[in-house]
Amino acid sequence: ELKNDPELLKEATYKNEWLYRHLPPELRDDEKLAEFVFRKSALNYKYFSERLKNNKEYAKKAVMQLSLLARSLPDNLKADRDFIMDLLNEKPALFGYLGPEFKDDYEIAFFMMIEDGNNIRQLSPRLRDLDDLAEMAIDTNLKNYQYLSPRLQNNEKLARKAIEKNPGLFSFLPENLRDNEDIVLPALKTRPNNIQHASDRFKDDVNLAEKIL
Repeated sequence: ELKNDPELLKEATYKNEWLYRHLPPELRDDEKLAEFVFRKSALNYKYFSERLKNNKEYAKKAVMQLSLLARSLPDNLKADRDFIMDLLNEKPALFGYLGPEFKDDYEIAFFMMIEDGNNIRQLSPRLRDLDDLAEMAIDTNLKNYQYLSPRLQNNEKLARKAIEKNPGLFSFLPENLRDNEDIVLPALKTRPNNIQHASDRFKDDVNLAEKIL
C-alpha cells in the first residue's frame, strides 16, 4: 500500500529523509520534498530528479557545501563555462573534484594557476607541457618541477634555474641532466650530498673536488 500511495511515501520521507533516494522519479521531482531533504543533507542532491539537479541554485548550494558533489553535476551544467567559472571563483578547491575535461581546458587551467601554481599537478599532460603554466608552477613552488612534462623537465635552462634556487631538487632531474656538468657541478657545490643522485661519471671522477672548488 505504501509503494502505491504517493502521499504516504512523502509522509514517510518527511519522517525518514534517507527514504528519498528510493522514491520514484516523479516524487523526487517534488520541490518541497527536495528542499526538505536537502536541508537535512546536501548529499541528497545526488538523488534529485534531473529537472531539479539542473537547477543552478540547488547545484551551487550543493557543491559549496560538499565539494565532492561537483562530480554529480549534470552534463549541461558542466558544459556551462560561466557557471563552472563562478563556482571556481568562489571555491577554487572544487577544481580537484571536476572531471578530466576541465583539467585539459586552458582557460580554466590558467585561472586555477593564477589562484595557486600548485594546481599544475592536477592538469592534463598536454597542459603540463606548456611553458607559461610551467613558469607559474615553478614560481609558486620549485618542487612543482617534478610535475612538469618530460619535455620541460629535460629543459636545461629550466632545470638550471630550479637547481640554483633549490639544490634539493637535483634528485628530481632526469638521468641525462644528472650527467650534465653545467648542472651537476653547481648542484654539488651548494649541496655536496647530491653526489648520490649524480651519474656514475661524476661519482667515479677522482678530480671532482677540484672542479667544484
